[in-house]
Amino acid sequence: MKIKLTKKARFTLIALSLIVFLAIWVRTYNYHEWLFFKWDQARDATILSLAIENGPGELPLLGPRAAKADGDYLRLGPAYYYTQYLSGVIFQSTSPDVFAYPDLLFSILTIPLLFLFLRLYFSRNLSLISTTLYAGSFIIIQHSRFSWNPNSLPFFILLALYGLLRFTAAKKFKHKLGWISLWAFAFAIASQYHFFGLFSLTATSGAFLLFFAILEGKASIFTREKFTSLRKLFLTKSAAYYSLVAILIIGFLYLPVILSETKTDWNNTKRFISVVADRSDIDEEVFETGKKSKTKTFSEKLVRNFREQAKGYSLITIGKSHRQGNKADPITVTFGTILLFGSLLLAFWQIRKEKKSSKRNFLLILILWSGLFFIITIPNAYQLRPRYFAPIFPVPFIMLALWFSFLAEFKNKKLTKYYWFIVGLIALAFLVLNIRETKLWFKEQADSQTKSIETNRTFILKRQDGITLGQLERVTNHLYKQRNQGIVVFNTKPEYKTPVKYLLAQKKDPTLKSKLADRVSELEGHNTLFFVVTKRGGTKSVKKEIRPFLSKISEKQFGQLMVFEMKIDQEKVTAHLKMKAIKAAQNKKEPEIIIEKIPRLFWKDFVGNKKGVEHKEIRNME
Repeated sequence: MKIKLTKKARFTLIALSLIVFLAIWVRTYNYHEWLFFKWDQARDATILSLAIENGPGELPLLGPRAAKADGDYLRLGPAYYYTQYLSGVIFQSTSPDVFAYPDLLFSILTIPLLFLFLRLYFSRNLSLISTTLYAGSFIIIQHSRFSWNPNSLPFFILLALYGLLRFTAAKKFKHKLGWISLWAFAFAIASQYHFFGLFSLTATSGAFLLFFAILEGKASIFTREKFTSLRKLFLTKSAAYYSLVAILIIGFLYLPVILSETKTDWNNTKRFISVVADRSDIDEEVFETGKKSKTKTFSEKLVRNFREQAKGYSLITIGKSHRQGNKADPITVTFGTILLFGSLLLAFWQIRKEKKSSKRNFLLILILWSGLFFIITIPNAYQLRPRYFAPIFPVPFIMLALWFSFLAEFKNKKLTKYYWFIVGLIALAFLVLNIRETKLWFKEQADSQTKSIETNRTFILKRQDGITLGQLERVTNHLYKQRNQGIVVFNTKPEYKTPVKYLLAQKKDPTLKSKLADRVSELEGHNTLFFVVTKRGGTKSVKKEIRPFLSKISEKQFGQLMVFEMKIDQEKVTAHLKMKAIKAAQNKKEPEIIIEKIPRLFWKDFVGNKKGVEHKEIRNME
């Protein structure tokens, strides 16, 4: 049976395919060389490579760490790791870029999904325009080009909310069951990718179902009839089926977490409660260090959140959160504020006029999605970074479409005549701004491969050092060639210790041994040490503790990185260690009290071969 497409449908399919094709190109251009491979990515790759090489029993039951609490780390669910594992199995590879493929794939799939989502309310053309703007967003392109657990949040949150809207619009029981199943699946995945995903999606979904029930009823919310209609809506046989199916799907996808918790006395849950309860006192560096800084008042956080939200919306839509040297830029803050709060007011206005329940529900989702995210982020206002906006990446583009749609309601003849020209011009301006930022970022990435430059356009990372996988691979190739009797002794900054070690292990040379030397005792018995550091840091970055025992032999540059070959003075090392041993014997100290960390559990602890491989290295990294 042939499917006949109308002229409009063919145009839409061609236009959407072109958008996706261009999005794929910009997201995969020099993908391997320019891939970010920092400490987080190398840690995840080390964990997953064991599972790929030794079987799924080596997969952990919990995912990446999210915050420090009670001397240990609060962890997410393992869904992010499992998608990376599938990628590694499919491609039969443990190469760093293979673990980034799922984020790349979901970034691409978000584009047609956003179009489908927009079509629930907007015209075909407006949906295509907003989808194009999303596909060309500079910050969203950055998030698609490396592996990181927040990167795929937009896809799964959008999928969950799409399922929820289709659920409320469906009439037949089996259709409703299918859509609520889709919501449950997407919710379970998104909530394991980032805690902001969990909080925002739980709040949005719960509030939407409640307000949906209220808006669908004819009586006032304060009447007995309204509460009767709510009871009939939620306490029915069908509602019980929907709830049961959703709980079963979420429970199944959370099975690894449940198994881990039952075996560890619910320690991760306790840490989660501890972090949430202590949220008001946690500030700038909590996720990395767990340390508390000066407590901010609620009013201070609220004011700061207005500014940060405005900057975030500006960054997502025009590729800039502020002009250089002006962090509280009045232009971008004003634009972002108008876009966010002006759109919320417009959505409230439109929901009062809208007669179709499906379109009212769409506007309701938009209001709750953006409004509740604003409320949720108030306690964290002083630590908001671009990645925390991943749960709402599609929102600003939905808001732009809402303004374009509102513009069409004016009855002015001249405006009607030039409507598409005006909309096209505005959209083109947004697109050009993002293309410019992306082009400048690509140039920065290209230049950093061959020389040391100042980098300031990688907004997604805390440290903008311009170091990518291509440079790290060339460094490790050099270290491998210069190995002494099969041993590479090296030292580098904490952020690159695990990446260098992982890339050396990728040589698959059983005779190769890599050793990280941070202390004088670790220099003993070796002739040379390779120091990997940024060009700007130079040998001054060598730790003071080991600096007196080293002298430079040679140096070689690899873009932003320098490799210094250093000779180790073994006579000095031996003398120092002897003196240290004598002092230690004279000054015996009381043993330190060490907080015992709960060991991470793996599938092999429950099924299959329980011996497996030793995870000392993984535990040391964490």
